[in-house]
Amino acid sequence: MRDMSRWLLPGLLVLVVVMLVVLTTPSSTRSLRYEASLEVLQETARIDVGSDPFIILSADTDSDDQPDLLVTSTGTGTLSVIRNHGKEGFGKPQVYSLSPGTFGVAAGDLNGNSHVDLVVSNERTSTLTLLLNDGNGLFSSRIDIPTGGGPHVTAVADFNGDSVADIASPNYHVNSVSVMLNIGDGTFGESQAYAVHKQPFCAIPVDLNNDGAIDIATTSYTEGCVDILWNDGDGGFNTRSSVELGSG
Repeated sequence: MRDMSRWLLPGLLVLVVVMLVVLTTPSSTRSLRYEASLEVLQETARIDVGSDPFIILSADTDSDDQPDLLVTSTGTGTLSVIRNHGKEGFGKPQVYSLSPGTFGVAAGDLNGNSHVDLVVSNERTSTLTLLLNDGNGLFSSRIDIPTGGGPHVTAVADFNGDSVADIASPNYHVNSVSVMLNIGDGTFGESQAYAVHKQPFCAIPVDLNNDGAIDIATTSYTEGCVDILWNDGDGGFNTRSSVELGSG
């Protein structure tokens, strides 16, 4: 078996060839010149997933302290979960058939059982698919919930400080971000939509003002700006700021 680091990361083999050349100048002064060449040998592996793979994410889905890979495939409407077996490398993808236009994927513990669950956005059906982990890295329990038009790259974070994961979904076709607060058992209350600039593409959860509450930053695909939704501390986002990035 090969070492895991050689399998996962590009292996670097550095061959340094030093050539010592003695040069004679017109003044008969001798100097030494060193020339070095660097050769990089890279090892790669191919893992086949569905057509039009779009988002790739890493998360430990089977609690073995090894980062697994999650890949959404828009063309086939599938999610591939690729288990990491350490020194043995990656296993065959476990493929979950979802909805047409499978787009983004986010990971977090949605039902409080200390296992990583998944949230997949389905652009064409305007739904989010929740895949609940059975504790062994399998996702046999599925819940579909409606959201705004064209959800893209979603975010999972605790927005209201109750120690359970909530969801924020940027809705590309209706220019909003939907926030769904977790009741605590993996079910969610009614979503609240917050207006942002046109065609929000992805949502990033981060505490931007160091007040202990997770804010949401989202990008506008066509208007060249970032919108920041400021958390009021209870999971509400009624205050918005924008940062212009410029065109091009």
